[in-house]
Amino acid sequence: MNYEAFQRLNYGIFIVGVAFDGKDYGCLVNSFAQVTSGAKPRFTLTLNKKNATYLALHTQKSVAISVVPRSASGELLHLFGFESSRHTDKFSCYESARDDNGNPYLTGANAVVSLRVVQEVDLGSYRRYGPSSTDTKVSQELDLNSYALFVLDAEDARMLHDVPALTLADYNADGGDIPDGITAYRTPVRAHGYVCRLCGYLHRSDNLPNEFLCPVCGAGSAVFDKK
Repeated sequence: MNYEAFQRLNYGIFIVGVAFDGKDYGCLVNSFAQVTSGAKPRFTLTLNKKNATYLALHTQKSVAISVVPRSASGELLHLFGFESSRHTDKFSCYESARDDNGNPYLTGANAVVSLRVVQEVDLGSYRRYGPSSTDTKVSQELDLNSYALFVLDAEDARMLHDVPALTLADYNADGGDIPDGITAYRTPVRAHGYVCRLCGYLHRSDNLPNEFLCPVCGAGSAVFDKK
């Protein structure tokens, strides 16, 4: 399989907002997509199970999705992409509001979509089969990343600002690092280091230890190329 073909796919960048047990949870994702049209459009959303926002949505069953504008600051993307809602009230750092379900969204977003969960599907552990897939240590590393796919029905949608939306290609072209919420990895355009041939992960360093394991797919250092 030529994994480079997947680099031709593009995705939007979104912020998930869930209010649960008196606290707001949020994270940056590229895994939100509309899958049907009609009177009540249906969407899917994939989250990493170790993310605090997953635990909130798993219980709360409703969510507000902010469509991130192309002009979003690096500070905002870093906050929602790398900080944990377990320790940080992310939405208090930017102007925000709440939808009819009480879930938070950014008022500076392009649009906001309010949805309710109708089904949750366990996607299992993140697995990639390559030269190092038989290594026991790799298998243990892969088991740390498990994912759930939520099927959701839209209950409301509002336009907030008529400006271009941010895509994963834009984010990578600006040299953005990839947080856990970005479930489909893309190699940044303007960056240097070592690139995994299996999944495209970029290790930003001038040196790659022989014992290095890709944190995304678990492959060994032998499948990395210097960029």
